Amino acid sequence: MSGAPVRYRTGRSGSIGFPETVDHNHPESTGVGTGPLNVTADSERISTAIGYLQPARGRKNLKIRSKTLVDRVIIENGRAIGVEIVSSHGRERITGNRVTLSAGAVGTPAILLRSGIGNAPHLEALGIVPHAVLPGVGQNLIDHAHVGMSWFAPAGVVEADSPFLQTVCRFTAPDSSKHNDMQVILLQALPQPALKLRAMLVKPESRGSLTLRSTDPVVAPLIRLNLLSEPEDKRRMIAGIRLLGQLIAHPHMIDIGASSLVLDDQATHDANDVQKNLASDDWVRAYVNRMVRHYFHPVGTARMGPAHDPGAVVDQHGRVHCISQLRVADASVMPTIPRANTNFPCIMIGERVAAWMAQESN
Repeated sequence: MSGAPVRYRTGRSGSIGFPETVDHNHPESTGVGTGPLNVTADSERISTAIGYLQPARGRKNLKIRSKTLVDRVIIENGRAIGVEIVSSHGRERITGNRVTLSAGAVGTPAILLRSGIGNAPHLEALGIVPHAVLPGVGQNLIDHAHVGMSWFAPAGVVEADSPFLQTVCRFTAPDSSKHNDMQVILLQALPQPALKLRAMLVKPESRGSLTLRSTDPVVAPLIRLNLLSEPEDKRRMIAGIRLLGQLIAHPHMIDIGASSLVLDDQATHDANDVQKNLASDDWVRAYVNRMVRHYFHPVGTARMGPAHDPGAVVDQHGRVHCISQLRVADASVMPTIPRANTNFPCIMIGERVAAWMAQESN
């Protein structure tokens, strides 16, 4: 990439030129619009605990166990017959006709590995007897990546009770083959620096992995995100941070305090100096390498695919290959990452799997 920043087209009134959109939930929306939020009029976010679990708490066939870890799935003769849990009361076995894991893209593969489902050499090295050789367990880890900058908001610009997410811009990186593979988001939150501008890569090519450090469920797994390990990801992220440079130079941004910037390393710089740095290939590459972070949207570590696919872990209905009566219903089954937050796709997966389970006899 040349030293000159990537330039997006300039529209009327000095704007960068992205179109306006009124509905970012529309799959084909692109451009700038208000960030959609699933909140009530009282600013309460409707989580799955509120929307699904709370109304079901009174059911006789539902038991919620707090402060409890699932160690492994109990497998006999190629069939899941229950789970082994760990709590303050010690170890306990809970049996059932079928088992469904919804522990997320970090928790689910760790449980599968401790259950003897995964890459045989990795399992055997930990003393785990393999029940199903599925090398894809813990592989294909994908997450959104982001970098950015912040600044101190002038008095009256940020209100303590206003939404954290204000504005979202969805767009395609220059020369990218992936539509809407980038986002820029404007956030506001007290305390200072209260205004934050982030460039996000939402369709990365880089892949990470998750492996066990120990058979003890309390010991966290080893997670290698490998963010921006693919050159194309790094190129697009560099273009994204340079777009932020264009945005902070806009008069409207200067009016709300973007003349002095706090970078992700907490160093404060004059905006003009940041602009000069962004024109340097060496500086911007080093900044992106050092400051890139993930967005806590991990997916893909037990991805779906046909049985003949060596990297697939579950089929199109979330059923684990080679082990009957065992399903996965969470972000780990996604073959790739959506170009948006993963909250709604995860809810959709839960809805779909629940509907399929309801049609089964056991």
